[in-house]
Amino acid sequence: MAWHGKGQILIGRDPDNFDAPAVAFDDRGHLICKDIMPVKAGVYGSVNGAGDAAKYRKAARVAVSQAEVANGHLADAEMRAAGTILNFVR
Repeated sequence: MAWHGKGQILIGRDPDNFDAPAVAFDDRGHLICKDIMPVKAGVYGSVNGAGDAAKYRKAARVAVSQAEVANGHLADAEMRAAGTILNFVR
């Protein structure tokens, strides 16, 4: 439904059967997608899979935090000036 663009989307599903496919309507009531299958929890490929996944999630959170800190070091004008010096901002 990436092509849908802006606006609200109404998702309809069977409340008594979570495995049943859902449907989606745009804000004017037009059907935009049907047979949307639910996401199901899968099995990890190995005994260590769950632990590895948790470790990678933690590493991703740490990387995002570090990137946020790093992005705060230069103001926009300073970044443009540095980019001009390094010749990658025109």
